[in-house]
Amino acid sequence: MVTPKSVDIISIESNFISLWLTKFFNMDFFIPFDVKEIEHASFHPIVAAELEGKQINMILDSGASRTVLSSNLVVNFDKTAGDGEEAFAAGINAQRMEVEQVVIPSIRIGNLDFFDMLIFSTNLDAVSSLYEQMAGVRIDGLLGCDFLVKYGGVVDFNTQKIVLTKFHRANKSF
Repeated sequence: MVTPKSVDIISIESNFISLWLTKFFNMDFFIPFDVKEIEHASFHPIVAAELEGKQINMILDSGASRTVLSSNLVVNFDKTAGDGEEAFAAGINAQRMEVEQVVIPSIRIGNLDFFDMLIFSTNLDAVSSLYEQMAGVRIDGLLGCDFLVKYGGVVDFNTQKIVLTKFHRANKSF
């Protein structure tokens, strides 16, 4: 006979096994990040990436709807037209920025390879210069919410990892 107490124990055991299996099977599907203090009590997670053999830094920005790379980095990649709409981006101050859509054939973020990523590209020189002055880190892009949604990204500040729950389903390389 199943009692409420035994149901609780079964539920706890089931959750533990599920957590263990998730951690076991997803142990390679995460991206580490560093947390940089920009100003007193102002922090940004920074993700290391590699594009065409060059080490780059990206801010993990869940408030950015799209992933963005500096236009200086993507001059050799194919530009692509949007869905009939003009490509633009706006920051929190609502200032409009012109962007181009670019297909990145291959980029390594953390220790994982991603293929055919559709990103925005714009001039990030001013942002990068400011970050370099404030935190000693050059910023080459933003890893946006589109990436987190596509790959089921869960940001864990305790372990400083982005766990990708959908990496194996969403990435062509796997």
